[in-house]
Amino acid sequence: MIPSFFLKMLPYIFTIVVLIIVTRKALANRVGAPGALGLHYDREER
Repeated sequence: MIPSFFLKMLPYIFTIVVLIIVTRKALANRVGAPGALGLHYDREER
């Protein structure tokens, strides 16, 4: 039989797992990030 304190932890564990999955998908897509993010800026000569 599963101890009751493990069953009481399930909603919290489930929430953490869902947040990790959503964050990984958002980081993979880089939603809303500028296209030139991470590129060096080369100033043109005048």
